[in-house]
Amino acid sequence: MRTGVSSRACCCWQAPEWERTSPVPRRFSRPPATPAARACSALASLYEIGQGVELDKARAASLYQRACDQDWARACTNLGWMRSFDSGAGKADGEQALQLFVRACEAGDVLACRREAQAWQCARGVPVADMLQAMVRYRAACKKGDAASCEWLASRHSGEESILDQNGAVKNLEHVELQAAIEAARFGRKGRAEELLRRVEGSAPELKRKVAFVRACLALDAGELERARELMSGLPDAPAVRVLGRLVEARKAGVKSWTPAMTRAWVAEGRPDLRGSFFLPSTRELEHDWGNCGTPRERRSPSPEMDAVNGFLQEYSDTLAPLATAPVSDGMLAQAITRVEDARLAVRLAALEVLTRPALTEAQRKKAWPIAERHLARLAEEHPDNLFFKLWATLGPTKEGPPLTEQLVDRLEAMVALRFQPPLREVYDAFRTVQDQAGEDRAPAFSASISVLLGPRYTEAAKTWEEQAKTAEPELRQRLGRALVALGKRISEGGWMVHVFQGASVTKRGAAMIGSEQDAKAASELMARGRRFYGGVDTLGAMGSWPLSAFTAEWLDRVSTEELTFYTELAEAGAW
Repeated sequence: MRTGVSSRACCCWQAPEWERTSPVPRRFSRPPATPAARACSALASLYEIGQGVELDKARAASLYQRACDQDWARACTNLGWMRSFDSGAGKADGEQALQLFVRACEAGDVLACRREAQAWQCARGVPVADMLQAMVRYRAACKKGDAASCEWLASRHSGEESILDQNGAVKNLEHVELQAAIEAARFGRKGRAEELLRRVEGSAPELKRKVAFVRACLALDAGELERARELMSGLPDAPAVRVLGRLVEARKAGVKSWTPAMTRAWVAEGRPDLRGSFFLPSTRELEHDWGNCGTPRERRSPSPEMDAVNGFLQEYSDTLAPLATAPVSDGMLAQAITRVEDARLAVRLAALEVLTRPALTEAQRKKAWPIAERHLARLAEEHPDNLFFKLWATLGPTKEGPPLTEQLVDRLEAMVALRFQPPLREVYDAFRTVQDQAGEDRAPAFSASISVLLGPRYTEAAKTWEEQAKTAEPELRQRLGRALVALGKRISEGGWMVHVFQGASVTKRGAAMIGSEQDAKAASELMARGRRFYGGVDTLGAMGSWPLSAFTAEWLDRVSTEELTFYTELAEAGAW
C-alpha cells in the first residue's frame, strides 16, 4: 500500500557512529534538517500507528532514529516518547529517552521541553520523581511557548502569573492566556480569568470572537444563561457555537445531568470534529497522557483500618496497574499466590492478573503459571456461560495464547454463542473501597479495574494465531477466522470501551483470514466511532469551562460504576 512517503527518501546522511552512541546529548550544529529527514519522520509516524501501512513499531523507531540523526528535532522527541515505554520497539529506556528530549529541546522543539519536564515529574530516566526540577522545566517550556506547560502551571497555581505577566516572554502569548483563563476559572479564580481575557482583548483584537466564546462558556458554567446568549449572538454560525447553544437550552430546561446533555448536543450537530475549531483556545494537541505519569507510584503503607487483602489491592493499584510492563516483586508474587484463593472474585482476578503478567521473569513464570492455569480453569467451571472466563481459561497465562491446533479451534467455536460479561462492578467496587480507605479519589480505582479486566490478552493471541494460520490447512484457517470474527463481536458487545476496541481488533484479524471485507469494514468503523466519541468528549471539555467539574465527576462515576448501561444509552443516542 502506498503511503505517500518513500523509504528511499530516508536513505541519506547518517551521523557518525560515535555521535549516535554518545551518552552526552549533543547540540545540533549542522544546518536545519533536510526534506529527507522530515520524510523519514513522516514515514515513521505512519508505521508507529499503522496508518496506511502495517503497524511496525520497530521500523518506526528505526526511521525516527535516522531522522533524528539528520537533525530533525521532532523525530528525536517522538523516538524519546517511544523509548519512555515498552512500546513494542524494544524495552523502555528512560535514560535514553531523557537524553533525546534534552537534545530536541535544545534544538527548539517545545514538545520535547515538556517531555523533559514530565520525565522529572514521573521519574522516567531519573532515579526519583522531583517536582521541583519538573516545575523548573515546565516554566522553561512555558516561556518557550508551550501552551500545555503553561496550563500545567496554571492548574497548580504555580508560576503561571509571573510568566504570563512578563509580556512577550511566551510565544503565542494570547492563545496561552486564553487557555490559562479557562484553567483559572476551573479552579475558582474567576478574577484572574477575567483579567486574562481583558488582556487578550486589548492585545489581540483578532481573537475577540474567541474571547467571546470563552466568556459564553464561563457564563453557562455560572448559570448566567441570558449573558451566554448575548455573547453568542455576535458569533458566526459554527458547530462549536451550535453545540454551546444546545447546552444553554438544556440548562434552561433544567437538565442537571451534563453527560447525556453534552452527548445529545454533539450528536445532534452530526458529531463534528471540533479539534480544528477556530473557537478552541488551546494551540496544543490533545494528549491522553497529560497529567498522568503512567508509571508505578511509590508503595504506600496501608491505612490502619485496611486488612491484608485490601492492602494487596492497594499495592497492586500503586505499583502494577499504572504500567503493564512494571516488574513484579517476589513479595507481590507471593501475595498473589495466596490471594488467588480468596473468596472475593475481584481479589482472585487481581491475583490472576499478577500471575499472568508478561513482565514476570522466567523463574517467576515457572512458579506462577501452573497455579494460574489451575485457577483460570476453576473460574471457567464456576462461570460456564460467561465468555470472559471461558476465553481467559483458553488463552491461559501466556501472552500469545496456546498454539494453533484443531482442538483449539474446536474450543473457540464452542464459545461463540456465549455472552461476554466481565465482572465490572465487583472489580471496581473492590478498588473503590480500597481507595476510599486510603483517602484517594476514584481515578486510581478505575485505572486498576481496567488493568485487572485486561488480564485476558485477546489481541495478542489473535495476532499470534493469524501468523500461525498462514501455514495451516486452508479449512482450519477459515474456521479460525470465522470463530475470531464471532468472538470479537461478542467482546465488543460487552464490557468497557477498551473491550469494544479489543473486540473490533479481534474481529478485524478474523475477517482478514476469511477475506470478509464486510466484517473488516464493520470492525474498522466501530473503532473509528469509538475514537470519534472519545475525541468528541475530549474536545467538548477543551472548548471552555462550562460545568466542567460537574461533567468530569459525573462522567467518571458513570463510566466507572454503570459502564454497560451507560454505553448502551450513548449508543442509542448515536454517540458511537
